[in-house]
Amino acid sequence: MNGINADSGKAYDVADYYVYKFPIHKWTRQLPFIQDYDFDIDEIVGLPAEINKTSYDYILHEMATGYFFRKYGFVSNTCWQDNDGRHDDTMAGYGQNYMTQATLIADDVNAYTKCFEGIARLGYDGDIVEPLAFEMNPWIMHECFKYENYEQGLDHTFGREGDPARAIMHNPGDEGNLVQASETLKSISLVAGLNYISETNTLVFKPRMPWEYNEMKLVDYPVFDSKFSGGINRVELEFKHERWKRESSLCISAKEDVENIEVRFGPYAHHFSEKLSYALYKAKDASQGLLIGRVCEYKDDAAFTFVSDCELMQAKNASWIWAKNLRLDSNKKLSIKLCL
Repeated sequence: MNGINADSGKAYDVADYYVYKFPIHKWTRQLPFIQDYDFDIDEIVGLPAEINKTSYDYILHEMATGYFFRKYGFVSNTCWQDNDGRHDDTMAGYGQNYMTQATLIADDVNAYTKCFEGIARLGYDGDIVEPLAFEMNPWIMHECFKYENYEQGLDHTFGREGDPARAIMHNPGDEGNLVQASETLKSISLVAGLNYISETNTLVFKPRMPWEYNEMKLVDYPVFDSKFSGGINRVELEFKHERWKRESSLCISAKEDVENIEVRFGPYAHHFSEKLSYALYKAKDASQGLLIGRVCEYKDDAAFTFVSDCELMQAKNASWIWAKNLRLDSNKKLSIKLCL
């Protein structure tokens, strides 16, 4: 599974980098390669899904043995093999995000909530102890970082103006390459969950917000397909949970017509009865938009007309509700309210 070591001709079971060694099966980098992240997919299907799930479950279990993951959501790319904050142990940029992306695609809300807590902590470095080098923005994902320094209140980068040994090249690890930022943006794009499926001409909105996040807003968000003018359609939306009211809402619009839209509302706590059913209704008062509610509550309500059944999806530790076969006309807003 891990290939052949070109030096020995034997199975490549142990990684060997400089003075650092660790078993490959504890390496989080195997997850993105199994899942083909760079092919712009947001779920795993077919044979790779089984392989990925086995690897994911094992690595998540090993990750949770670490103090810094349990307390702060910080990831170790080697599942805590003590590589001294360097080279695939505590890669705060792409390493943190490899694991985060795996949790997102697994729809493991508890785990990706913890991973985003780590991203928020690692991504902010705000002159707490001493001024950073002037080139630095306080929001940046770094590479190698000893997590013990976090608890000591030390700036993540140690960048400091007037100290050549701690200037820009030493601030973001790996000479400031942009992979640390780009992998973070990939994770955020999976949270946004907006994709256009060319084969079915369908715009899919499948947000994956952490438990503590209650509102998402996308502004001038591009979706790509040759059928759109210039190959791009621009979408704006606002998605909101009002958990104390047991309600969610979506308001979405696009520059050009979208013939088919599918929306996954959630995540919600994993407590739905399998017999519980939801449906999409159209209010007779056109100003109220569309509503998703329990069939047992709205089927005989004269103020609403039945449109279609909704699909209740239950995953590892959360539930979602799908609404499909919707249409979005250009420059008009589509509003949907969901009542649990």
